Amino acid sequence: MTKRASYSYALLFAIFIYSVSDLWSHADNPLTIEKLKNAQYDLRCGRVKLQDGNYDFGKDSHFHSVELTDKIAFGDLNGDGVADAAAILRTFAGASGVLVEMVAVLNENGIPRQAATLMLGNKVGVETLSIQSGEIVMYINKHSTDDPLCCPSLWVTEKFKLQGSRLLPVP
Repeated sequence: MTKRASYSYALLFAIFIYSVSDLWSHADNPLTIEKLKNAQYDLRCGRVKLQDGNYDFGKDSHFHSVELTDKIAFGDLNGDGVADAAAILRTFAGASGVLVEMVAVLNENGIPRQAATLMLGNKVGVETLSIQSGEIVMYINKHSTDDPLCCPSLWVTEKFKLQGSRLLPVP
């Protein structure tokens, strides 16, 4: 084998090891429910930093509360081979407002980084949440055109794909 061929093989081997070690580092630092329960999110009500899945702000009639629900799914959202997350958060906005939002969270070496947010609506119920083939799939109870604000009655399956900083519907 010539010196040039040996250098080429050595270079290819080094690139391979570097690539694999990058994947291993993400595998060693997975996103967890605990990390999501203590992450920062930008929601319709503003930027919140959860502590054990909750955040409270305001007082008296302006009191608000944000809660990370148990609807959390893990899977690759951006095609890098590393498990990311989708999660449902509820904001209790006083009176009768319960705003429901979905967040897409990327795994940046074990640190959750919110990539996108989607407002699902007021008092929307999410029955199931999963990530399948890079798409977020939800079975949700939302308002039909004739429903009063208190009582959504339309059950549908919806799919979304992360595109940059947006969650786009998948037909």
